[in-house]
Amino acid sequence: MSQPVAAAATKTSPRKGTYGPLAEALYYLVSFIEGYDQQILFLRFLHGFGFACVYPVQQKIVAESTMSKEEEDKKKAAQQQGKGGPSGPSGQSEDAASKKKKESKEASKKFTIFQALNCIGRLLCAVITTLIAKKVLLGYYGWRTSYVVLGYVWILFAIAIVFGMDLKACNKNKASPKHSGEFSKRILDAFGAVFGCRTAGISIFTLFIAEAPMCAFNYMTIYLQYLGVSDTMAGVAIAITLIGGAAGSGAGGVIIEKIAGKFQDFGELSSGMVVMGIRLVVCLLFFLGKAPCGKLLWYHYVELATLGATLVTVGGVDRAIMKDSIDDQHQATGSAIIRTISGISSSIILYQVSAYLTEKVFGYVPSRESFETMATEVKERNAEALRKSMMYIILAGTALNVLCYVAMCFTYKEDRMSKKSDNAQNGEQDAQTQAQEQTGDCSVGGNDS
Repeated sequence: MSQPVAAAATKTSPRKGTYGPLAEALYYLVSFIEGYDQQILFLRFLHGFGFACVYPVQQKIVAESTMSKEEEDKKKAAQQQGKGGPSGPSGQSEDAASKKKKESKEASKKFTIFQALNCIGRLLCAVITTLIAKKVLLGYYGWRTSYVVLGYVWILFAIAIVFGMDLKACNKNKASPKHSGEFSKRILDAFGAVFGCRTAGISIFTLFIAEAPMCAFNYMTIYLQYLGVSDTMAGVAIAITLIGGAAGSGAGGVIIEKIAGKFQDFGELSSGMVVMGIRLVVCLLFFLGKAPCGKLLWYHYVELATLGATLVTVGGVDRAIMKDSIDDQHQATGSAIIRTISGISSSIILYQVSAYLTEKVFGYVPSRESFETMATEVKERNAEALRKSMMYIILAGTALNVLCYVAMCFTYKEDRMSKKSDNAQNGEQDAQTQAQEQTGDCSVGGNDS
């Protein structure tokens, strides 16, 4: 819920001054000494508050960094036109369209890189924490030590961001953020930008449904353990899934970028539909094929890696479309609003639906017995319940994701063109203002002489 607040703050302060890393560091450092449920809840709140800053600030930074070069080119073109340059209106419009598409491709590429790094980071942290969790390091259990080390890592990142990151302004002619209105007005304008755009409205439901595979993967470890797979190999299976997500985000981002370059209007959407089709087929193969009996075979690892790779749509399609649809002035707050609504909805709805299907519909029996002493029929019943629950959640989420992409086919092009026209009008106004200021300066200089 703090994402819109953090996003709105990016308009009044530099992105490198956002305090997300410091709040994260506070959470991990205090977790080192906590031991009560109330403290855990409070620390989880701090964790969410700090982590909420990351998503909208990323969206804003990518939007401005990919837009800066285009703004410079527009200024040069306007100056040449004022000097009587040879380029005609048609050539300028085609050139502007190609530059706009290049900006969109660059943003999509950066979002997929972020997605890949996210998967790699989760993998490394999971492996390291698992290896040292039960060992005693510095007089404490390893999982506590890992928390305090991660807290110091966040502090170092915060220092590096504050002193090492230099974000160039993409449009110096626009009004300063301190003159853009009150804080509440900016929030209301961002809500209007989101709900006034049909594609952005569909993106809320798209990101909500995109959480379905992650919701299902929460049961993957215990599902494999019920099938007799060892704890270590179950952890390896999850690691393979994350590796597939990292590789898929990197390679898939490049592929989606190439497709989007050839098919400017529906390149991202068609790529997303193809990825959803791959996820559908692989999901059926994994859950309806031969189940792992005590160990995972090579094709199980391939299927898990492919399922992880299909998460490329979150960065390569969903966030890129969101960037092309929302007004540039409301990138951070608008994306934060979408993320907040979809995130809260998925936490409240998807995980509850998953638990209900597992226990009430498919007959999962909760048990505190170890897997070694648990009755065989109970293990088989629980494994079957988890299998059906995960399969139906992923299949339903995939089908709904495809429907969202189909719906965007009727709205995305129009919303993108509307945003381009608005940006063009703002650019012309800025160019005229700059020309008037230069003319005024010249006249003053002439009078002085």
